[in-house]
Amino acid sequence: MRAPLTGVRAALPVWARAGHDEAGLPSSVAYLPQADLAPWTPDQLGFGTVARLLAGQRLPMAQGIGADLTVRDRLRLITFTPASGQDPDADTVHAESVLDVATGVFDRPAPAEWNEKAFAMGFLVVATGPRAVARGTSALRGFARAHLAAVAVVASSR
Repeated sequence: MRAPLTGVRAALPVWARAGHDEAGLPSSVAYLPQADLAPWTPDQLGFGTVARLLAGQRLPMAQGIGADLTVRDRLRLITFTPASGQDPDADTVHAESVLDVATGVFDRPAPAEWNEKAFAMGFLVVATGPRAVARGTSALRGFARAHLAAVAVVASSR
């Protein structure tokens, strides 16, 4: 049995994650309920539907947000301005002028291969749907009605 979340972690929403192979997608996947993106909607951020993806369309790239994976049991979605002098072909974007969009925790730290896949691909697949995720669940709930987008992996400082 896992220890209950405490302190700051207990105040943050719990999000689910899956490996790319488990989800059948090109990179690691995180799932969060749409309410955690408020006031933005998936459409405003450039997310597409699973149906479009299954119809053969490319996974869309989210507009103006990045995924900060610097803490293994937490995901921080941010808007950012790339650091000056940033190489546009770099695998990881270094950010300045960071603004939080949403932050959530996972019920346990990410396995090394989950982070490694996201960094290797340069993006994390973020899925968002109408339902919340139950604590202690690693399965992606509400995935069939989810919206998906690739979110650039960024390295940020707080």
